[in-house]
Amino acid sequence: MTATFCAIDSAKDDALIQLLFIVPLILCFGWFLYLRQHEYTFEQGKQGFLYILIFSGAIALFYTVLMFLTRS
Repeated sequence: MTATFCAIDSAKDDALIQLLFIVPLILCFGWFLYLRQHEYTFEQGKQGFLYILIFSGAIALFYTVLMFLTRS
């Protein structure tokens, strides 16, 4: 029975890691669409991409640390 729980936890960890990579891509794509719709150049919106990547990296780091701390 314990092995089943480990397999489930492993599947949840894999899903979390996938989500950590997908969220910044979605946010950057949304930012890119916003820039295009309002006729801004990439140079004008570059700092927005940087903010998205820093914010997403901080969240990913936080959840990664929590994942390692809560493993049993």
